[in-house]
Amino acid sequence: MRLSQILAPQVPSQSRARGYAYFSSAAVRSLSTEDGVINATVRGTELYHVWLEPVGTLLRVACTCPYFIDRFDACKHIWAVVLAAEAQSVPLVLPGVAPDSVELVPLVPDDEDTDHDDYELEPPPIAQPRRKAEPAPAWRQLLDAVGATSAPPPSIHQRHAEGQLLYVIDVAAT
Repeated sequence: MRLSQILAPQVPSQSRARGYAYFSSAAVRSLSTEDGVINATVRGTELYHVWLEPVGTLLRVACTCPYFIDRFDACKHIWAVVLAAEAQSVPLVLPGVAPDSVELVPLVPDDEDTDHDDYELEPPPIAQPRRKAEPAPAWRQLLDAVGATSAPPPSIHQRHAEGQLLYVIDVAAT
């Protein structure tokens, strides 16, 4: 089983769907590793910087996008980098760590007064993993479950019958 399949339940379904689209469109740029930390740039509305750091059974993650800064939750850019690293056979876990024991956790600044604008210049400071958040409301769990079971978007290269209409729904905008 691929690590992305194991990590998928730990990432919001909307982030997974949009991250897959970013990965598929080659939006992940300059993926590299230094001292075990995976660094990448993802082209979105701007260039966002993503860091993935395996520490024991944890995969600590950070991104400079507003979604991550506001929520400290895995965003589409992080998911795109996970998929890109996996596709390039870049190790996302330390040797000897069982993939099914890996937990994805955000890098959260230790200091509440940290200026988040600094994240564009250098990675956020390493912090202890956050405690588990309260469970999402029932309606959110239902939507996430439905989103997680939906099929990936059709390939633009797929042929359609003459006169067939193709409806594209932007879940994020609705």
